[in-house]
Amino acid sequence: MSMKIRPGAIFRKNDQILLLRYEYNGTSIYNIPGGNHDEGETISEALTREMWEELGVKITIGKLLLVAEASKNNTKQEVLHLIFESYIAENQPVINSNECSALELVWMSISDLVNIKLYPNIAGELFKVLRNENGPVYLGKIDQPWY
Repeated sequence: MSMKIRPGAIFRKNDQILLLRYEYNGTSIYNIPGGNHDEGETISEALTREMWEELGVKITIGKLLLVAEASKNNTKQEVLHLIFESYIAENQPVINSNECSALELVWMSISDLVNIKLYPNIAGELFKVLRNENGPVYLGKIDQPWY
């Protein structure tokens, strides 16, 4: 069984976080910005590269907030999500359509997290961490619907 490593970035502005909105089967799905780790990269290099490629921002990575494992459908593909508090150091985020198929960037209120479909499926836990500043939190295997 193989495991992909997917670092993700939580960017905060006031009481909001930055999410990417996608549309699958008529349903809005929100993703934590991030991407797959490439062989030979450190986790921080992967997250820094992904944010530059997809959103055109240079970032500073803060503390680890959440760790979760998910299985992709009924395959042997496992994904390890590492969610980091992150800060935009340069530029404003803009979707690079050559690297990212998201429809839009959304600054979502932290209190609205529990009302959306989020990838990875950690909205409730993320809400608690962002409200209480607890962490890092290892969630173990999460129930991940695939849209």
